[in-house]
Amino acid sequence: LGIRRDLATEALGIAAVVVAARCNAGRERNHTRRCCNDPTYPAVHGDDSRTGGPSRVGAPSGSSWHRWPGYPRRVAQFGGEPRGRDRDVRATGFREPPTSSGRATLVLVGLAAVVAAFVGIGAFHALQQPPFAPPDETAHVGYAQEVASGRLPEIRTTPVVPAAANQWRAERDSAADERYVGVWVANHPPLHYVATAPLIWASRVLDHPDGGLMLMRLANVAFAGLGVVFTFLLTLQITRRDGRVALLAAALVALVPQGHASFSQGLNDGLAFAAATAVTWAGVRCLARPAALRPHDLAVLAGTVAVAFGARAVSMLVAVAVVGVVAAFHLRSSYREGRPLRECAAGSLGIAAIALGPALVVFGWFYVRNWALYGDIGASSYLLEFFERTE
Repeated sequence: LGIRRDLATEALGIAAVVVAARCNAGRERNHTRRCCNDPTYPAVHGDDSRTGGPSRVGAPSGSSWHRWPGYPRRVAQFGGEPRGRDRDVRATGFREPPTSSGRATLVLVGLAAVVAAFVGIGAFHALQQPPFAPPDETAHVGYAQEVASGRLPEIRTTPVVPAAANQWRAERDSAADERYVGVWVANHPPLHYVATAPLIWASRVLDHPDGGLMLMRLANVAFAGLGVVFTFLLTLQITRRDGRVALLAAALVALVPQGHASFSQGLNDGLAFAAATAVTWAGVRCLARPAALRPHDLAVLAGTVAVAFGARAVSMLVAVAVVGVVAAFHLRSSYREGRPLRECAAGSLGIAAIALGPALVVFGWFYVRNWALYGDIGASSYLLEFFERTE
């Protein structure tokens, strides 16, 4: 029902990500131009008048040492000879790479700790909530039960309750009217429920009284944990592999209290969050070199788009927007390199076809089915009328 509001929020997020990615790319290009055009920057294998030896590209010579970021600022201000690691800086003009193997290991350990904390807090919330306290959980469990039985439900479908699911049956019997007995979330694509079908089978074997609700809550938390990981990867891509900033972004997302409340319910929000973040990350990877996309970048983009199509209608629209941005930047970059416009347009259409093709094959039929049954791809108007709401 909130597809328009969610889409507007996602559109603003994608716009911010694209602007940040392009700003970083532009800053790197300007730095490269400065290194190539500044006469104080010596050529490759040029002699450095200060050290008497060969200097690297971008390493200034002579009196410009103090302006080079790699030169120790404290030496420039207070004089004296650099020691230890700073002596190597003065000799070469470069510090060691900012992301060494040790620092990368610490960042990965920090990411694992952030994800573990998020999953732990989410699992605690899932265990503390009473069964079926959020009203939509009955419909999501019904959807999962129908898919586990090999059936694709409709909004008016009444799911079959297993004999041992006493809690679920009691919740259904206390429904206000028959509209709240069916699977009113059947407008969502089935990927989440296909992924959780083994958990439903396990709940049947173990005779869980909640019909598999608790296992679905934990699965939702796990999918959201993947979303935290993709937040880290997305920030890492935007900031040109600054692990500390990426870790901070992942921690901020993981510690939002509203996320713990939403992702600890037996819904499909966790997979939608992970899919939308993953497809945005894949799109930003492609924006790094839009005129010459590598095959594995396109493969990653196509895979994440397919998952986004199968998660929710909102994540599907996010995927379409990301593919559109990638195709548009490919067209722009190719045309600026002097290629014919027709060739550029054909390449952009080919990229869109490769990125969207697998998703349309696997999940396109579902949105056509929604349009045929309910009048639009998200069944928004149908649900408003079904529950007698105006907005």
